[in-house]
Amino acid sequence: MGQKTELQGLTKVMRFRVLHHAWECDPYGWVARRPDGTLTIILTTHCWEYEASPEDLAELISEYRRVLARTQEAILMVGWPIEPTSGSEERPTD
Repeated sequence: MGQKTELQGLTKVMRFRVLHHAWECDPYGWVARRPDGTLTIILTTHCWEYEASPEDLAELISEYRRVLARTQEAILMVGWPIEPTSGSEERPTD
């Protein structure tokens, strides 16, 4: 997990959904602008914010892919068609 750092002075510029298996807390991450203008990603754990590492996001994406693959496998196993989701390429508005 990324390190807990001083987050004062950051301006959140975009919110996005974060999915945690069996965990209702910490449902969002943010792209935030540092005072020097560079961007970073903020996540939360047990409701405290931290600056995420690239590994944190790679781990989330890896888990999303595992869940998606197993869900698709279950749907195919029972013979249901998998329909493409309309609007899946649009930016979420959360």
